[in-house]
Amino acid sequence: MLDRQLIERIAGAFPTDEVLVEKDWYIVRAIGVTSLAAGYVGTVPYLAVGLSDGGVQIYNVSGTPQLTSTFGGMATPDGSQTPPTALAWDPSGSGLLAVGVISWADEGFFVHVDGDGIVAPNWLACAHHGTDALVPSPLCAAFGQRQDGSPVVAFGMTDGTLQLVDPTGTGAETYALAGSGAGPGAIVAVNAIPRLDGTAGGSDYAVSYQQGFNALPGPGACCGGTGPPAG
Repeated sequence: MLDRQLIERIAGAFPTDEVLVEKDWYIVRAIGVTSLAAGYVGTVPYLAVGLSDGGVQIYNVSGTPQLTSTFGGMATPDGSQTPPTALAWDPSGSGLLAVGVISWADEGFFVHVDGDGIVAPNWLACAHHGTDALVPSPLCAAFGQRQDGSPVVAFGMTDGTLQLVDPTGTGAETYALAGSGAGPGAIVAVNAIPRLDGTAGGSDYAVSYQQGFNALPGPGACCGGTGPPAG
């Protein structure tokens, strides 16, 4: 076991605020921002900030940013880091927030944030679990609609698939409604768009792929609400 004073000195040496350094007296892990999403709860603007440790912080940004709540439901029993890498607010202003994380356990969560910026004590987990290798993992998320107008969340994954998940299921877990075939790289951006075939209701999804380490020349595609990538 390391000396407590030594751990404090190491934590203080990081070029960041000491309160953003996790100290469990065995290891020191600097905490950084891994994802951001801006949205509204009703008419109040909020910013969700995903951290490499410590969950997702919710800030009221109607004036000077004020921390109102933190969601930490992605924590695992073994203390593994579970960084949120995909965040998306329901654009209707309902306060529903989709959270995708890198984890060997649950990789998706749906939480409700009230008008005061407080995370509800109960949340919904996606039944899709990661592996010991932490792949595939979500890299981006977006809200879309099913044909009946109910919400659906699209998670872009590291294996190039798009997973459509019901964020309104009952019980402790929800399940994927559909998934696309694998594309030519990891999906790093996704946006819901009107159906390209002219069908009323529902969403298609515009995605951007990253191939290798170069983020600039990646191709794009359209994923149908229930079909494979096209275009």
